[in-house]
Amino acid sequence: LLAALPVASHAQSLDGSGTTNPSKFFWKIMDMFKASSTADLSLTYRAVGSGTGQKEFSQAAAGNFTAPLTDFGSGDIPMPSDLYANISARGMVHVPFSLGAIGVFHSLPPALVGNEGLKLSACVLAKIFSGQVTTWDHADIKADNPSLSVPAGTQIKVGRRTLGSSSTGGLSGYLTAKCSADWKMHDTGAAMGDSGSITWPTLATFTKVEGSPGMLDHIAGTPYAIGYLDAGHGHQRGLAEAKLKNEDGIWLTSAEALARVDASGNNGVAAAGKAAVDAAAIPALPTADFS
Repeated sequence: LLAALPVASHAQSLDGSGTTNPSKFFWKIMDMFKASSTADLSLTYRAVGSGTGQKEFSQAAAGNFTAPLTDFGSGDIPMPSDLYANISARGMVHVPFSLGAIGVFHSLPPALVGNEGLKLSACVLAKIFSGQVTTWDHADIKADNPSLSVPAGTQIKVGRRTLGSSSTGGLSGYLTAKCSADWKMHDTGAAMGDSGSITWPTLATFTKVEGSPGMLDHIAGTPYAIGYLDAGHGHQRGLAEAKLKNEDGIWLTSAEALARVDASGNNGVAAAGKAAVDAAAIPALPTADFS
C-alpha cells in the first residue's frame, strides 16, 4: 500500500510507541515498507512500555488531550477508561494483532538448581512477588525443588516494573486468577490486584526497573534475581526460565510450551490464543492480555 503512494516532496511520517513485546515485529515491517516504497518514509516505533505508549497516544503533553503525541500506540492491556474518556471524541480503535508469552526468569547458578530446572507454582510466585517469601531456601520453594542447594538465607532479588506495564498486568492477572489467597501484601494482607500499575512491596530486596531492557539487565546482572518479561526477549538474552505448572499439571517453561503442539498443530501460545478467542475473552474481555 505504501509503495503505491505518489512521491512526495517531504517525508511521510508514522510514529508509534508502546509495549516492548512486538517491537521487533514493528521494526521489521517498517523496514519492509521503507524498502518497498518510492516515497520518502519516516517510520518509527519506540519500545517504552504499554502505559507510556497509551499516554503518548492519548495526549501531546501531560493533560493536553487535544492531539496525540504519536500516530499509534501499542499495549498488551486495554486503554484505561480515564484516558479513553478524554480521547473518545477523536475516535480510537483497538486492534488485536499479536500474542506472546510472558515468562518468569531468574539468575540462580545452574549447578545449584539441578537438572530438572527451577519449578515455581503460582502460589509460590504470589508469595515471592508480594514479599512473603524472601529467601531461595524457603520451605515453599524447596517443596517443589528438593535438589535446590542455595546457601542458607540467600535473598531473592526481585525485579519489578515501574510505570504502566502490560507484563505486570499479565503477571498480576495470572496470580490473581491462580492463587488470589496468597497474592496479598506481606505486611498488610491487602490484595495486590491485577493491573498494569499495582502497589509493590517497599522491601530492600525489590528493585524498580523500567521496561523490558531494564528487567533484562536486572536479571542478567544481579545474582539470585527473579523477574518477569516477554519470553522472547528473555530467551534471546539466554536467561534461565522458571517452569510453571499448566492446566494438565505439567511443569513447562514458555520455550517448552512453544515447542509443543496440540491436535490442531497449534503451539502453546497459539493454542492459548485460540482458546481465548473461542471463549470470547479476546477481544471482548477487558482484562485479556494481548497486543
